[in-house]
Amino acid sequence: ELVPSDTEEVNAVLAKVRDEDQSMKIQVKEYSKLLKTFKLLNKETKNADASRVLAEANEILVNIKSIFEWQDGVLIDAMRDGGILLIDEISLANDSVLERLNSVFETERTLVLAEKASSSVIKIVAQEAFGVVSTMNPSGDFGKKELS
Repeated sequence: ELVPSDTEEVNAVLAKVRDEDQSMKIQVKEYSKLLKTFKLLNKETKNADASRVLAEANEILVNIKSIFEWQDGVLIDAMRDGGILLIDEISLANDSVLERLNSVFETERTLVLAEKASSSVIKIVAQEAFGVVSTMNPSGDFGKKELS
């Protein structure tokens, strides 16, 4: 049970969260207005640098509006850096994960990141030195399955 001082603290925190949420909405609205103005200027000037900045600004706006932020993991890092990726107990992976990895195992060695909050799809192509090592126990063990 909350005592009055705890209730006051909770209410203060909730008020702060509401204020920050409102502030974020205002910032997004102002940023969107600024972006629209910049787009109009860009149409008039046709400047390559302005187009690049506009693309970056659009991506920032998409990121501001998104709930989650994409973070590259060990797979992406290994592909970009030409490292070795170890996948332990690959036979325990969900079918959806294995399906997602198929394009990495094919000769093109690519991964398309449609999940990244961006206005464009990003295609990662593995460096020449990139490799995958995976381990698994025999499929007869409990919970294991055969891999194709």
